[in-house]
Formats: sequence, structure tokens, C-alpha cells
Amino acid sequence: MTIMQQMNLFNTSSEVAGFKLDYLEVWNWGTFDKKVYHMNLHGSNSLLTGANASGKSTLIDALLTLMVPLKRQRFYNQSSGVEKKGNRTEESYFFGNYGNQQQEGAASTTTLRLRDKGARSVLLASFCNMDKRVVTLFQVRYYTGEELKVLFGVARESLTIERDFSEFDLHGDWRKRLTKKYNTNETKRTIEFLMVRWHMAKR
Repeated sequence: MTIMQQMNLFNTSSEVAGFKLDYLEVWNWGTFDKKVYHMNLHGSNSLLTGANASGKSTLIDALLTLMVPLKRQRFYNQSSGVEKKGNRTEESYFFGNYGNQQQEGAASTTTLRLRDKGARSVLLASFCNMDKRVVTLFQVRYYTGEELKVLFGVARESLTIERDFSEFDLHGDWRKRLTKKYNTNETKRTIEFLMVRWHMAKR
């Protein structure tokens, strides 16, 4: 195999293949509400199709959020060709905004939402390579008072939302359970966490 073949972006040879997306899961992200939605890619090239407003961009933005943690470096809804930024935000995805309602005789509109600050949002994507090595990225969002907390994590293990994130509490005991489950008796940590915080204006 030549060097140029090895550097080809679209080369699918197992000799040079890197980590590829195995599956993506979302819980309470945009209009994907209340239950876990799971997409199996199995590391293959995939085509995401569906009717308008069926959630294609919402899923792509979930993956973008996992891959690009800094908000200022993201531009949501790129696939639609919409140039106006701010139409979709991390906060609108958290609350599940799906429209606006104007009361009769009122000048302002009210944002329609599927969730409130008592909800929790989880994003998770697992990647694997030809050596069967696994890397799982995950993010958990939840409110305490007026503060939105975002917990970033990475694991060298296949995680799922239903198995690993269903038991949630604001005291952080769920994190201790995950740490005990995956890091006990391990010389190298299997799962690691990073908390990021910012204050949100009252809505």
C-alpha cells in the first residue's frame, strides 16, 4: 500500500482505519423526549434521512456537542444551510423548545417547551477501532437552582444511558457508583469526569 493510499480520507482498509462511531444515544435532547433514543452505526458510513423537522439536525448537533465541548466553537443546524446563528442553542436543546405561542392581545410570545429545569439531559457516543478498543464520550446536563451544570466524561468502555445513567441524584452519588463500578482495582482509570459550569439567565 502506498503512502498516498494510507492518507486517503475515504480509505476503509482495516490496516489504517481509526476510531469510528459505533452508536449514538440521546436522552432529553431537543424533541427527543423522555426516553433513550439509540442509533447503531457499527462504524460504517451512514446516511441519515427523514422528513423535515423529524430530528436529523438535532441528532447531528448532539454528536457535534460531544465532539466540540466549547459552545463558542459550535454552529448548530449547519446541515440546513441556515446562516442565522442562535436559532438553535444548547439551552433550547436542553429544554426541548419546539415553537412559540402568542396569547390573544399580547405583543410578546411564549416559548413552548417539553421540559423544565427539573429535567436531565444525557448525550453519549461510543467509538471503536479494528483492535476492539473503545472510547465513549458522554455529557450530562442538569440544573441546580439557576445554574446549569454540565458534566463531561470519557470512558475506555462501552457505556449506555439506560445501564449507566438511569439512577441520577443531585448529590453526585451516581458518579460515585460509576467510579466504583469501572475504576475499582484498575491501575489505569477506565472512566473520568470533568465538570463545567455557567450561569443562565432566568427564563
